[in-house]
Amino acid sequence: MADLNWSLTGTESENLIASTITEGVIASINDDSATTYRGVVSAAAGGGELPIEFEHEIAFSESVNTINKIEVISIATCPTGLGITEFKVYLYYSSQWNLVYTGETGTWTKQTDSQTGTWSNVSKIKLYVKGSANNAPDRPRSINLSNYELRAWGVNYSDIGLRVYDGSSVIKIGVQDLDGHALRVRDGDTTYGIPLLATDSADASSLRIFDGSNVKALPAVD
Repeated sequence: MADLNWSLTGTESENLIASTITEGVIASINDDSATTYRGVVSAAAGGGELPIEFEHEIAFSESVNTINKIEVISIATCPTGLGITEFKVYLYYSSQWNLVYTGETGTWTKQTDSQTGTWSNVSKIKLYVKGSANNAPDRPRSINLSNYELRAWGVNYSDIGLRVYDGSSVIKIGVQDLDGHALRVRDGDTTYGIPLLATDSADASSLRIFDGSNVKALPAVD
C-alpha cells in the first residue's frame, strides 16, 4: 500500500500566541507546494528581546490507522541574532498530543525535517514553534518562521489477505482495527472492521454495498 499525505485533505488552523505579523495564508501549509508558505513574524524597533510563539495544526478528515512519517518544510530567519528556541511536532492519538519530533534551533535556510515511526489511530498533527530576537537598540529587530508544508504520511487500511473478484479483476480489500464497524471480517482470533466509504472516495473499490440508507464502497488497497 502506498502511503498518503493525510494533511492534504485535512483542515488547517493557527494559534498565534506571541507574534505581530503574518505572511501568506494558513492554507499554504497543506497545499502540497514547497513554494507557498505561512509566515509568522515579530518585528519592532530596537530594545529588549522580541518573542515569537505559535502553533500550526491540521485535523485529518478521518482518524488514520497508521502514520509512518512526518515532514516539515520551513525557513527560520532572525537577522538580529538568537532565533528559534523550540521546534516540535506533535501527533494526536490516545486522546492526547504526543511529541514525535524535536528539531534544531537557531536559524536555517529552507529545509525539510522529517521523522519516521509507527503511530496508530492518529487524527491530527501540530507544529509548535517558539523563539526570540536579541536586543538590538540601534536597529529594528525581527524573527520569522515560514512554514511551507506540514505533512503526515501513512495508510488507513491494513491488508490481511481479504480478496474479492468484482467480475473483471481480483480486488484487495482493506481493513481497520475494529471500532464499531458495521461490516466485519474475522481472521483467526482477530475481528477486523471494514469501513464503508462514499463511492467517490479516492480509496473506494468497485465493490458496492447498501448500508440501509446509501450505497457505499469497500476500501481498496494497492
